[in-house]
Amino acid sequence: MSPGAHPLAASVRLYRRLLLLYPASHRAEYGRLMSQLFEDQLRAARRRGGRRALVELWGRALLDTASNVVLEHLDRWSGPMRNGSRLLLAAAAAAARARRHRSRRRRALADHRLR
Repeated sequence: MSPGAHPLAASVRLYRRLLLLYPASHRAEYGRLMSQLFEDQLRAARRRGGRRALVELWGRALLDTASNVVLEHLDRWSGPMRNGSRLLLAAAAAAARARRHRSRRRRALADHRLR
């Protein structure tokens, strides 16, 4: 086992536990693919930027999981109001992603200026 493999294995286990927040039908259909994608992203992040890239990946994963879990449950629980609620939550999630992207871009520009 390589030196960085154990923390990655722990991250994969933790992510799989997060997937338990999704409805069972969603996990049955997409859980394996989501887990594999996260593993691939973990390996790429470790190669690309080490600890900082891993922390950023976890930040994205937690935000995406939080918003998507709510949307998936709403999709299953709600009746006629489903589309309106889903649209509202999707807009809120998109706004949060846009804010995160802008702040990341500002940091990258600031880092570039310091060089």
